[in-house]
Amino acid sequence: MTTATLKFKLGYGEDSDDLHFKQVTHAVDSLAALWDVQQMLREIYKYDDTLDEKQSELVDKIRTKFFEILADNHVDLDELYS
Repeated sequence: MTTATLKFKLGYGEDSDDLHFKQVTHAVDSLAALWDVQQMLREIYKYDDTLDEKQSELVDKIRTKFFEILADNHVDLDELYS
């Protein structure tokens, strides 16, 4: 079995890793939020029949841009969340 250990210098001062510690410990929360946004956009795009053509085009543009941003940052929600 392979293991990994992350070490942080917590506390005060310029060499403190507090921010990195928060980023790492909240990564799953951030991933869950991105997944929820993706699912919300999918639901609107596929199932909301109250949208007119302009609104549907806007949702499609937002979805496309959302996926571009994820890809540009090497984030694959299906790989990370499943």
